[in-house]
Amino acid sequence: MGGRFIDGKDIDALEPRELELLVCGMADVNVEDWRGHTHYQNGYDDRSRTVQDFWAVVREMSGDQRVRLLEFVTGSSRLPVQGFQGLQGTHGPCPFALYK
Repeated sequence: MGGRFIDGKDIDALEPRELELLVCGMADVNVEDWRGHTHYQNGYDDRSRTVQDFWAVVREMSGDQRVRLLEFVTGSSRLPVQGFQGLQGTHGPCPFALYK
């Protein structure tokens, strides 16, 4: 078998995010799934101008930019197998939310 191995010194040179991407690959961030499983609070709803602008910007992002946004807002660059409906916090289900 022709497997490939990475020397320990090469792994030490990687940032944690780079190592995660190397092991897990790039998350495929489906914007419509994200939008469909987002909760709105404090006066926002899916028709709010700010919310519409947010989703327009997210749609225009590259895949890598979406992964970085996902990592910023959830702490992980990977999604659960169930997609955005499966987001978990430390105390159970924790949907993505936009609020004022």
